[in-house]
Amino acid sequence: MFLLALIVTFVSPRVAAGIALASSLLCLPLYLYFIAPVPFSQIFSFGHEFKVQPSAGLHWDRWAITGVLTLVATVYVCLSNFAAHNRGQIQSNNNHL
Repeated sequence: MFLLALIVTFVSPRVAAGIALASSLLCLPLYLYFIAPVPFSQIFSFGHEFKVQPSAGLHWDRWAITGVLTLVATVYVCLSNFAAHNRGQIQSNNNHL
């Protein structure tokens, strides 16, 4: 979906921001599972048993943390794109008054 958002960016930036925002929010649970598998499975998977009990707490995997930070940056850019578009709409509406 990120690739689709990249392609759509040149046609319609606002639609691309929506696609990127949706794909970021859909990827977040996967990264949270990589970082904290035990709390994640306690919350979301009822009756799931690990074959090998993982260590409790957070797993500070460099790639998973980098992925979460990338998702946070993507969400920030998407929301700022929506805000900039809304500010432009408000300013153009005030010019018509």
